[in-house]
Amino acid sequence: MIAESVILVNLLVTLICVWAAMIVNSKFLRPAALNRKRFAIYELRDSLAILAMKGVVNEKSEEYVTLTRLMNNCLNSTKDFSITNFLKLQSKIVTDKKLRSHLESILEKIRNEEMPEEYRKIVSQFFEVSREIYEHKTWMLVNILRPLIFIFGFFAHGVKALRRIRNFLVYQKNRIDNIEHEIEENISKFAI
Repeated sequence: MIAESVILVNLLVTLICVWAAMIVNSKFLRPAALNRKRFAIYELRDSLAILAMKGVVNEKSEEYVTLTRLMNNCLNSTKDFSITNFLKLQSKIVTDKKLRSHLESILEKIRNEEMPEEYRKIVSQFFEVSREIYEHKTWMLVNILRPLIFIFGFFAHGVKALRRIRNFLVYQKNRIDNIEHEIEENISKFAI
């Protein structure tokens, strides 16, 4: 009796500790990590502005305006982060043909080394930090979806296998029924 109550108390304490760790993680650690990444984008935006002030990059150039707009949109979408807003921003980058052509022209200039090294470095770091933010915010979705996909895939595969087995068994049963029917017909034909 005493051992059962000790086990129950230990289980309760463990659950409370896990719950507290989840709260600390979701309320403090994850937001702090996100803010660190957001501050990295602020720093990159400031570095870009300094390049413009030094005259390395023209403030009115397509490259400067587009990258500044992307950085501001990224910061806005991560302020009160919702995965849908961030995905909207990312899908806009992918689907907006005008923005895409701007990005392609910028990337072409970067590949051809027409843009200064500092600018290319900022662009590279921005997209790297954006990817980190995306991974930071989608890790739970990914970690929930992967097992669900595995489980449903396993069940779907199991259902397919069961259907094949069922179809095979139905086929065998029909064969047996046909053979029994033929035997009964033969018995009735040959019965004297």
